[in-house]
Amino acid sequence: MTGTFPAVSDLLAQGEVLRHATSWGNADTYIWRDRQGRRLFVKTFSSHPLWARVLLGRRTLRHEFRMLQQLQVAGFAAAPKAVALLEKDTLLLEFLPGRRLESRRHYQADDLPSPEFFRQLQAMLLQLHSLGFCHGDFRRANIMVSDTGRPLLVDWSTAMPNRADCPCCLWRSWMHRALRNSDLLSLASIIESFYPELLSPEMQRRLEKHPWYLRLGRFLRQKVYRKIIKPSSRISNRQNGTAKIFRR
Repeated sequence: MTGTFPAVSDLLAQGEVLRHATSWGNADTYIWRDRQGRRLFVKTFSSHPLWARVLLGRRTLRHEFRMLQQLQVAGFAAAPKAVALLEKDTLLLEFLPGRRLESRRHYQADDLPSPEFFRQLQAMLLQLHSLGFCHGDFRRANIMVSDTGRPLLVDWSTAMPNRADCPCCLWRSWMHRALRNSDLLSLASIIESFYPELLSPEMQRRLEKHPWYLRLGRFLRQKVYRKIIKPSSRISNRQNGTAKIFRR
């Protein structure tokens, strides 16, 4: 046992696979029930090579664990609660019932998220920023529609707090501002794809003129990461499971 939890190998054997990682930089994900019957979301790098666990997995899991702890203390309710970090390579999170936000074309008229959902999504992001945090990877894949219809935000591995007391505060301040602008641009793009009439003048300006560093970031993501780095880091010896996520 690890505290009140079994060894990671036993926990994973008892859990239900959601998705096997497709690259060394991604975690395997599971759903596991504890002794009280509570469902927990599991992210683990335990099956990855040691170099991937040390250079990638442990750093991102530790960072996400700390960010979620800080968000909980700050009173931000639209993120999962961090439960435990086990054996350095496995993170347990609160399970959030709901479904991922899909692109507009995946919805029929009768199940389309309402305009109120996107107003709440904007309010949620503005609250996050007002608390001094940015998400850093604000996109549909990380936005959930809860069972009650409210927005939730997952995958906090790229989140950043704005820490004025940091010795490298100038660099962190610039990075925080850049990621904050990325969050806001992504929000405007998502809202435009569903309800363009909800765009404020400020959102429209963001969509019309992207900062140079966001244009560079998107170029690197689309032309370098997706076409060169990601294919070369794919895990080819395991079949990727179908992600029947969050609708059990």
